[in-house]
Amino acid sequence: MIDLEPVEWKMDEVCGEKDAPLRREEAARHDVEAATEREEDARHDAEAATEREEDARHDAEAATEREEAA
Repeated sequence: MIDLEPVEWKMDEVCGEKDAPLRREEAARHDVEAATEREEDARHDAEAATEREEDARHDAEAATEREEAA
């Protein structure tokens, strides 16, 4: 993620200090939203990996059954 701190400092100089807390709060809110999205993506990836593992296990069981039947 891009470090916004230097930009905020420059904005403080241009806009004045009274707007700085609001901009920082908004930046923090965006950071939290991005972190939440990353967590959701990771959770979905983990669920997909679990499904792939289960599919592989079922395939292995089916292959074993075919071998035993032969």
